[in-house]
Amino acid sequence: MEHGKEQRSEELIESNLENYEHLDDVKEMLIEMFLKHEQDQIIFICIGTDQSTGDSFGPFVGKYLTESEFSFPVYGTIEHPVDALNLKQVLEMVKIKYDNPIIVAIDASVANERHIGKIFFKQGALRPGKYAMKILPLVGDYHLSAVVNVRDSIIRLKKLHETRLHFILQLSLKVASLILEANYLAKTINDK
Repeated sequence: MEHGKEQRSEELIESNLENYEHLDDVKEMLIEMFLKHEQDQIIFICIGTDQSTGDSFGPFVGKYLTESEFSFPVYGTIEHPVDALNLKQVLEMVKIKYDNPIIVAIDASVANERHIGKIFFKQGALRPGKYAMKILPLVGDYHLSAVVNVRDSIIRLKKLHETRLHFILQLSLKVASLILEANYLAKTINDK
């Protein structure tokens, strides 16, 4: 990558990560989700692999959540990833272990360059592995994704593998912190 393009990408990433207005929107939606499902069992499934830098976003979020003694079950960490090889088994196990849980799927995504570093939270399922043209089951009642690199139809997975680890660590820590803060604020509202 040319130095100018790399610097522009870094500036876009920083700009998107520091866009507090956007992050506040994501936090508000997370708070609403926690409040809406306060009586339900919420499960977080952090999808990805430790074998690709860009695709390690989900497992790093899972690692940070579990290390923070998060009060909800988390599946998928750097130590024990939930990826294309075991996703179906994890989903089957969750269905057996929990009675009608609310699942929040967390995964990396790709988009055009101006979206790198953006975090999205939406109601509805996520289709993991779509960019890699893998056929995997839909996951989640809600999904949170972060754009980790550019979409490239020619060299597809190379861009995911070339994503800077520092960026993934920074982005996953930001997302884990957002989730933890939203959960704390929702509990505070419920305690009033």
